Amino acid sequence: LKQVFRQISHSNRSTTFREQSPCQISRAMMLFLFAFFVVFLSSVTPIPAQQQPLHPLGDVLMLVLDSNKDQNVEMSEVNQQLTMLEMMFQEDEGGEYLQLLKAVQAAAPKLVEFLDVNGDQKLSKNELKWITKFEKALPAKATPSFRAFAKEAFALLDEDKDDILTIDEWSSLPRQLPVLAQKFHEIFPLRKDTQELESFLGDILGGISNDDKADTSRKVFDWLDGDSDGMVSRQEVGKAYSTGGKKWMEVSKQIKQMGPLMAMMGGGGMDGMRAEF
Repeated sequence: LKQVFRQISHSNRSTTFREQSPCQISRAMMLFLFAFFVVFLSSVTPIPAQQQPLHPLGDVLMLVLDSNKDQNVEMSEVNQQLTMLEMMFQEDEGGEYLQLLKAVQAAAPKLVEFLDVNGDQKLSKNELKWITKFEKALPAKATPSFRAFAKEAFALLDEDKDDILTIDEWSSLPRQLPVLAQKFHEIFPLRKDTQELESFLGDILGGISNDDKADTSRKVFDWLDGDSDGMVSRQEVGKAYSTGGKKWMEVSKQIKQMGPLMAMMGGGGMDGMRAEF
């Protein structure tokens, strides 16, 4: 909250109200309203018996991103909302959420393409429901389970079955993509066949087919290699899965809680909120 007020204060010091452009005034007003609602909501003691359950992530994303309220989300609308969030996170101490947002911005075009099942270059409510299904698959005991998929992927790459992946074993990923795509398709049948999934999984997991992907693959391997010993153990993969899953759930919960307010300030608007909720 202090960061929001500092940003407003800095904006006011740098230029007088009369000198500010309509865009600057609108931005300052948006930040002020955001700060006001945060203070208001944090000052109200919730009554557990009256609390409503959080809505599914896919439905909240439709509410937040659908700025023209046509029940579809286009890439331009995604970029618009991400730009607003980036402005809010500029003074994020430690830069953790800003770094996460940058990663989302980089992955957004490919993710939208992946979820766009019918290829019309926009996401419908039904297509966004896949995000809800992905989220529900994160817990260890979920059915279907992403953890089970990760375990199968590790076993497939671990050619000598010693519970450790070397960089050479990791580099065999492109050869295993058809099998991984088939296993993924069995859990989440977004497409009629697995050919499109092979390309997507190659980008996400770091398939090595050119220099850019080779660099991405090495970065993923180094990230998984928690003790930096040049090898990735089964335990390191499990720890990375747990850490990433927890961070996803934290961000998801915040989006669900703040979604209606974010929609009112920069996304689908109050009309969109009434339509969805």
